[in-house]
Amino acid sequence: MSNEAACIRFPSGNVYFTGYHGCSSAIHNIIFKDKAQLFIDAFTDPEEDAFLETAESYEDREAFEKQRSERKYDDLVDVEIFTPYAGGILWKAKASEGAKVVVSGLSDMDSNATTSYRKCSEWPEWVKETGMPETRSLLVESWISK
Repeated sequence: MSNEAACIRFPSGNVYFTGYHGCSSAIHNIIFKDKAQLFIDAFTDPEEDAFLETAESYEDREAFEKQRSERKYDDLVDVEIFTPYAGGILWKAKASEGAKVVVSGLSDMDSNATTSYRKCSEWPEWVKETGMPETRSLLVESWISK
């Protein structure tokens, strides 16, 4: 199992990126507009990184996670998520473009609306327009060679 990139398309047509973890069949919940972040750290979480620098106890960590899980977003919409993993997988989820976070449907295994592809020529046109490589999509050279 390997990690790949994932792209998230909002109804506005805006596309964001994040990492897809092959072993867990799930994306990272933090999304970013600049695909260059894929090559720096596809699983980045600045809020958690800042918290961990100041956390003093396990109870602090529990409180932080509880506060994050109870957070409400007023701009949640249905999105499409795609990863080239295993030939290509497309599924539906809910996300906040303002907060740049996916809040449900993090895994293709959680969706009743999953489409699997055998080859990149079958991928949705919006995915092809991102330049998503067929494999090794977390490596910058895979994007450059296209």
